Amino acid sequence: MPRSGQIVETGSPMRALLFPLCLCLALPLAAEEAPAPAVLPAGSLATDAGAGGALKALVLAHDLYRHGLVRRDAQAMIAAARIAGSIAQTEGAPLPQNRTGAEGGTATPPSLPDAAEMLEEARRLAGEDDLTLMLVEATERTLAAAPDRTVTRRAMALPRGAEDSWQVPFFGAAEAELAVIGDGAADLDIRVTDAAGAVVCRDLSAGDRLFCAFTPAENSTVTVTIANPGAGDAAYLLLTN
Repeated sequence: MPRSGQIVETGSPMRALLFPLCLCLALPLAAEEAPAPAVLPAGSLATDAGAGGALKALVLAHDLYRHGLVRRDAQAMIAAARIAGSIAQTEGAPLPQNRTGAEGGTATPPSLPDAAEMLEEARRLAGEDDLTLMLVEATERTLAAAPDRTVTRRAMALPRGAEDSWQVPFFGAAEAELAVIGDGAADLDIRVTDAAGAVVCRDLSAGDRLFCAFTPAENSTVTVTIANPGAGDAAYLLLTN
């Protein structure tokens, strides 16, 4: 047994066992222990890249799961499942919404796999790798308890040329999080503005995803605008904490 601070040599069985265990244990803690955002003066909003609540953790989990799918990395999927398994998704109550442009749309909103689906895919990729299969089973046991955090979701199809505007309220002096996740069919233009029209967050990438965190000093409503300027129909999820 190596002493504290001693590096275990590459290729040793101890290192092979410790690495995936540390990966699975460390990532959820990193998401949960992020510092709380600062409270801004009354009437103001500001983003805080260091904020980290349930929604940021869920987005991290699904980014990690997508990475695992692309790289065929079962251990990344296990780590993602540990994070996602602590967060429940519920259908959100109706919010004020306005649409301009085309109505309807045939695209299916994206689905976010839950922890059980992530672990099943990890098990499939593991094959006969006993160590990875052991980690899958251990993670399933840890996820037996009910999730202790919740995010809300709203799904919407967005035809080409259409734009949705949502009015999303948040409590003052509390961490606010929202995310938009598209289905990958189009480059969505996404922005979040405050009551005065100032931009709080904006997606500047050629993609269809945005995560935004901020802390209003008082009860506030932000406008989330999602536009589809592409050539085809798209769909998205709007998630809030």
